[in-house]
Amino acid sequence: MATAKLSEILRQKDPALKEAVEQLARGDVHGGIASLDQQGRVHEIVNPQERLNSIAHEYSRRPEERWSYRPITNRAAN
Repeated sequence: MATAKLSEILRQKDPALKEAVEQLARGDVHGGIASLDQQGRVHEIVNPQERLNSIAHEYSRRPEERWSYRPITNRAAN
């Protein structure tokens, strides 16, 4: 069976965001998350109920972007 590999990131147009995505794609999770955090794209909400409320609010606020939300939670802590 033939396979294909995506080698170029096309969706991200912002150079800083594209670099963070490239870091993540290379497996540099620490560097990628740090880059996203420096850009103000990481938001930690410690309280579980507030976190769920925020995720629900953002999800419903922009229906055209729903597929792009990737909430990260620590299930072990909840």
